[in-house]
Amino acid sequence: MKEPYEHNGFLYLENPVNGEYIKHDKNKPENLYKYYGMSKYSVEALIKGYLYASHPFDLNDTLDSNFSLLIASKVEERFHDVLYRNLQNKPERNYNEIEDRKAFVHDLYNDFSTKFGVVSLTGDATNDLVWPHYTQEQGFQIMFNTQELEKSLKENLLDGEDYLGVYPINYCDVLKTIDIGYFKNLFPPFFYFTNVKMKCWSYENEWRLVVSRGNMYFPHTKLGLSRGQDFGDIKSRFFYYDKSLAERFVVVKNFFYARSFYVVLELPSIFKVKPKEPKCTNEVNYHKDFLDYIVENFSDKFYLSDTEGLTQDDGNYVIRRVTRRFGVVKNSEGFYVLTRTEMIS
Repeated sequence: MKEPYEHNGFLYLENPVNGEYIKHDKNKPENLYKYYGMSKYSVEALIKGYLYASHPFDLNDTLDSNFSLLIASKVEERFHDVLYRNLQNKPERNYNEIEDRKAFVHDLYNDFSTKFGVVSLTGDATNDLVWPHYTQEQGFQIMFNTQELEKSLKENLLDGEDYLGVYPINYCDVLKTIDIGYFKNLFPPFFYFTNVKMKCWSYENEWRLVVSRGNMYFPHTKLGLSRGQDFGDIKSRFFYYDKSLAERFVVVKNFFYARSFYVVLELPSIFKVKPKEPKCTNEVNYHKDFLDYIVENFSDKFYLSDTEGLTQDDGNYVIRRVTRRFGVVKNSEGFYVLTRTEMIS
């Protein structure tokens, strides 16, 4: 047996220690940040107060939580019995044969993936790569206090659901397979294959929430070269938190781009914006929904990420990303009036 399983300085445990299945030397950030592209789905998640717990097929890295990370040099009978316990006609397999072991791992992976989801966050308040990669420089960011977010997610769980922790991603030079045949339970391989990524992704500084419930939505049609169909309810991947916990909301300057907004510049520190009506009558005006939600609930926690130039000590003139706080109100003409109050970075 190989418990705990060590890889790249991380230990993957059979049983949790202080509620955690992964031991590492990283300090949990005081705050975590969720970056969103602008869409009706991200605005809905914001307004309704939920995080979407992704299936592996939802992730933007094909290698992330990939089926091929799991192998089996042997399959214990008890694992077979547990996996197929609800089937009237259990498959007859000879686990001395490699193809039968591969079939078991495939079925195990599919079973795993309907019982867990991951939420990708980062410990970086400002990240010059995450902003364009995840928001296309037109989305928004929410800041959470880590401890309060974890507490709220736990309080909103129902019977049969579980919060399994928040962990830093283990960024690796290579992605090694893990052999489930060497473990007496499957927690170490499960937490390993959901936690490793190639080192080229380390710029994200990702911290990943892991949650669990039964019979979660399976987005099979997102898998390439597959004839599988989606099954389950997508809402089964929604995990709710107390909406008042959001510490701040940040949008980028291009959030207010001219294709979607009327813009009036009044003073260097004051401008007005009004979302344009969608071209299709049945299309949701999610920019308006977003700003209405901010005005009604978080008008004192709204920030704009912009750029500014400055002269360094060596005389070179450079630009950098800065975040400024804005007060926001809605006037009688339907314009949102934004007034800069302070710069925080």
